[in-house]
Amino acid sequence: MTNLGIVQQTITFAKQSGADEAEALLSRRRVLTVEVGNGEVETIKQAEDLGLAVRALVGRRIGLSYATDLGEASLRRAAHRAVEIARASDADEFVGFAEPSAIANIAGFDPEMEKHSTDEKIDRAFAIERAAKEYDKRIVVTRRITYAERESTEAIANTRGLAAEQHNNGWGGGGIVIARDGKEQEAGFGSDAKRRYVEFDPVKIGMEAAEKAVMLLGATNVTTQRASILLEPKMTGAFLGIIASLVSADNVQKGKSLLAGKIGKAVAASGVTIVDDGAFVGAPGMRAFDDEGVPSQRTVVIADGILQNYLHSTYTARKGNTRSTGNTARASFKTAPEAQPSNFLLVAGSESAETLRAGIARGLWVRNLMNLHTANPISGEFSFGANGLWIEEGKIVGPVRGVTISGNLTDLLINLRGIGNDVVWQGGMGLSVGAPSVVIEDVSIAGK
Repeated sequence: MTNLGIVQQTITFAKQSGADEAEALLSRRRVLTVEVGNGEVETIKQAEDLGLAVRALVGRRIGLSYATDLGEASLRRAAHRAVEIARASDADEFVGFAEPSAIANIAGFDPEMEKHSTDEKIDRAFAIERAAKEYDKRIVVTRRITYAERESTEAIANTRGLAAEQHNNGWGGGGIVIARDGKEQEAGFGSDAKRRYVEFDPVKIGMEAAEKAVMLLGATNVTTQRASILLEPKMTGAFLGIIASLVSADNVQKGKSLLAGKIGKAVAASGVTIVDDGAFVGAPGMRAFDDEGVPSQRTVVIADGILQNYLHSTYTARKGNTRSTGNTARASFKTAPEAQPSNFLLVAGSESAETLRAGIARGLWVRNLMNLHTANPISGEFSFGANGLWIEEGKIVGPVRGVTISGNLTDLLINLRGIGNDVVWQGGMGLSVGAPSVVIEDVSIAGK
């Protein structure tokens, strides 16, 4: 039986068990991970995950169950359990399923994945390591050098007439290297994620990791002060990932976002535009539809500094008297869907990173951030460890480490004064962020 046949059969079973409405999602995922270090293969892991989730509505009550065996008896049991759970649940006026809509044909699967042997993929991991060591003789240790690929298939159907299927894959890699000069040593990290096999460049990853490690050799501290910071694209993306969680309608409606109640208000500097686009071509999270079958779309979140929209699932949309933005995701077929960003992008400006740097009188070019998980999404307060390069009158003075950048996320957005044209995507099939270099003024930098 086809994937669509399986999910359609399951919603029939749910109806036979007493559901007023039903939805079934079949998920197949395969992940290959190769990890090497210091010339040796350390691990090769291949994991496959297969299952089906069924949600049933009985009146305004909803139940979720799942099966890992796709045989008929197993699917009948899962459908029946979902109905029983619904009957035992509290009523909720906002529960329901997506309406069918036209879904664009998105080329999310690259057949090159199937044309290359495991040995070739192992060599791609080694290529990261070789590139790092060839970059500079001071690279002496490599750790967790990883090549990874992921393939997924989702099929979904509901009793409202929705039926859709998609097949996606993608590649990623990364690694940590150690540079040593005498008694001093520093670490650097490189990574990348692509949706096309030929675009994945292991040499670039290795060189990035090595450059960041070597750059910090001889680093000193700076005095505590307020100054500008220049975030390289991946560090802008790190901040953007935090902002992305703040515009999830789930977090907004639960009172877990400092951006709650601010639609139509200025939350960032003029010129700042942020969009979420699940169908963005080439982005790591590109997909045809979300985990409820709603077509991916482009949603303007912030336009010229003004908050325009939150990101919605069908549930949060009903609760907020609006429509789904195609932003439903599930951590697994075993879990309930939630509103989450897909491909979250800070729209590029017109200036190069070099031009932005040349305009800084005094500040820190941030090449690495630490402890990002400590940001408070309700108050906006944050305090991150950082290292990078100090800038005076637009010129690099030298490497800096051991400083702390702190403040409020709202102030960062308001004080953003320059946006580069060098967008870099990072993330994977789920949430990805795209961001350029940016300059933020008047930031607290704590040093010696």
